[in-house]
Amino acid sequence: MTVTERELSPPDLRALLARVGDVRREKIGVSMATGLALVIGLIVATLTAEMLFDWLVELPWLARALVLAGLAGGVGFLVWRFALIPLFKKTNDDAAALMIEKALPIFRSRFIASIQLARTPEISSPVLVRALVAETTALATTQDFSSVVKTHRLTRATQAATVILILAFALAYFGGKATWPLLQRAFLSRVELPRKTQFAAITGDRSVGVGDDLRIEMTAAGVLPQQGKLILKRGGGATNDFPLLHESPKDHPRQYSRLIQNVQESFTYTARLGDATSQTFRVTAVPRPTIAKLDCQQTYPSYTKLGTVRRAPGDLSLLAGSRLQLKIRASVPIKSASLRLTGGAGELPMKINPADPRELTGELSIRSNTLRGFSIHLVETHGVESKDTATYRIDVIPDKPPTVRITYPDRHEELVTQTGALLIAFEASDDFGVAHARLHYIVNQDAGGTEKTVELDLGGKTFKNLSRRYEWKMTALRPPPPEGSVIEYWLEVSDNNDVTGPGIGVSERYQVKLVTELEKRADLANRLNDTLSSLNQITQDEEQLNQALGVLIFAKPVK
Repeated sequence: MTVTERELSPPDLRALLARVGDVRREKIGVSMATGLALVIGLIVATLTAEMLFDWLVELPWLARALVLAGLAGGVGFLVWRFALIPLFKKTNDDAAALMIEKALPIFRSRFIASIQLARTPEISSPVLVRALVAETTALATTQDFSSVVKTHRLTRATQAATVILILAFALAYFGGKATWPLLQRAFLSRVELPRKTQFAAITGDRSVGVGDDLRIEMTAAGVLPQQGKLILKRGGGATNDFPLLHESPKDHPRQYSRLIQNVQESFTYTARLGDATSQTFRVTAVPRPTIAKLDCQQTYPSYTKLGTVRRAPGDLSLLAGSRLQLKIRASVPIKSASLRLTGGAGELPMKINPADPRELTGELSIRSNTLRGFSIHLVETHGVESKDTATYRIDVIPDKPPTVRITYPDRHEELVTQTGALLIAFEASDDFGVAHARLHYIVNQDAGGTEKTVELDLGGKTFKNLSRRYEWKMTALRPPPPEGSVIEYWLEVSDNNDVTGPGIGVSERYQVKLVTELEKRADLANRLNDTLSSLNQITQDEEQLNQALGVLIFAKPVK
């Protein structure tokens, strides 16, 4: 094929048309799936509503026939709207291309332009049309076309159908034996309703703690009697009858209940309302779970090197960052257990020993200062919970920060030359060890000087009590400060607390002024004079003391 023939040949639209076909088929599939979800939801909702109304008011055959006819019409409309129309009236190429353009703005009208111009390339430049189609095809390979067909309607229809199905199955479950006859009546069967009075809900099987009260409740439907009967059978064969009364006849006319006080043993019960009799349910009386034994162990943070120690449950003063391990022996086998923390700290699950469900273990991290204590909540295998459990108080002791003070120089302001050095001596201490020491300084803070630090070498060790000296050479300052500069400095030490810390201690702030050698000599001379004056004063004081002592010794007695 010559160059001219290749330029005049129609552009290759197969890749783009395949994309259009995929979108068209996906649109049909989504529409049919939406219709199917709507049909299922309509059928289930209509039948459920009809069965419910029939159960409550006993609908006549004609009313049920009208509901069934309306349901058939609604299903037919949905099938025609969401299945037949999309199937027989398919979306053309241009419409599908417009859907792609709307969902994927990156094409910027290239997609539909490629589809339309490729039909009549002779009207435009064939070379340009072929280039446009090639560019669009290449761009299409990088795009995700799954978002072209919108599925929000399908999602909503599916969710609605799911909710309707769940509600329908729930109602069918609670309907029990009455469900099948009601379904037969919905399809125009002439079977009778199973009962005039039905149990819609009832307390059922329960497990209660020995000595607790139990309220047996039930909700009725259909014909509501003034009262019913509750029949209790105990283990020894004794039978007791109790009336079932409306707890609140005005607000809840369909609810009946009876309070059984101080349950001491297991029993079975049956309820009767009107012409309906419930199945037999069992109430199991079990002892409430209690704590038979509680062992506490405190594991100190690793930086303290104190290890693990036993603690009494009544003496839980714990260092912040510690871990408290609990080992519990319960009175009965346990299904679940948790530590309920006081002070807004929440709840932590406990582990149960599979080999012995009475043994429980738990661990509590002592970090928050808001932690005030904990209680232990137990649930035994029948679901009975512990009651009125003790609260164990926790006092969280924070790790004290280290302390540091500068012992030399003793004056808060010193004079140093630019080539001189300042000897700094300091002492620091901490409960568990000082790990770092830093010299902080600011040159001419009033002129906008910034804070800088010098890390002091402690040899990688920690010290509970630390005494060090550091020769601070002014020549090491960068940039070198001019004469007359004022340097404010202080020391900062930090401990080795890597859990809740580190704790930081800061010394008082001192100053050093950079002066000339003459000023430094004058300062030294003044200090020497001050020292000599002090020595002279001390000498004079000693002489006066000696003279006074001599007078006392040799004083004559008073006549």
